[in-house]
Amino acid sequence: MHERLKTGIIGLDELIEGGFIKGSAILIQGAPGAGKTIFSLQFLLEGLKNGERGIYFSLEEPIEDVLKDIERFGWKETFEKAIQQKNFLLINILPTSLENVRSEIIRYVDMIKASRVVIDSVTILKTSWEEYKDVGKIRRILHSIILDLKRRNITTLLLSELRKNEIEWEEFVVDGVIKLFYLTQGLPRAIQITKMRRTKHSLELFPFEIADSGIIIKSIKL
Repeated sequence: MHERLKTGIIGLDELIEGGFIKGSAILIQGAPGAGKTIFSLQFLLEGLKNGERGIYFSLEEPIEDVLKDIERFGWKETFEKAIQQKNFLLINILPTSLENVRSEIIRYVDMIKASRVVIDSVTILKTSWEEYKDVGKIRRILHSIILDLKRRNITTLLLSELRKNEIEWEEFVVDGVIKLFYLTQGLPRAIQITKMRRTKHSLELFPFEIADSGIIIKSIKL
């Protein structure tokens, strides 16, 4: 049996045998505005509620924008308290190189002994440096980051842009892939679990909404 962590996303745990397997790496894909940031913040919030420590690493999005999302959904008090108690960090990493990103992530993870981590986003790893246009090299370094986190038994969400009808290379180095769709099949929003190792799950689309409390997944298949 695998230890599972509750995701904090209403309606999701029932679709993946109770939650994410502890120590796994999950790719969250979606277009801008699909709900990736909110999804990841709910995941971290659930950990804080259960006494776990978490870190949100932003490689691209301004920290101020993440804070606005936290405040919008009424989570400000919980996150601020966690920051004061050194149970949560919101870190902006200047992606000057892939090795710098890797070393900074591990440094902060070890600093507070985090158990939940969000990396926003891996898309920038593919576009930032001319010297890393070699997809194989980027893939190896991302895999090494994931392995570093796995060795520490950290459950990680990696955010990425979703391109239509394309399988992205990062899908091959993670344990699970969840896709958030915006304006698809006549619905405003839908979610699909396309990969989840050691977990029984449906490949169907499920509608979801972003309510005042965050993302809520409906149990009706599309």
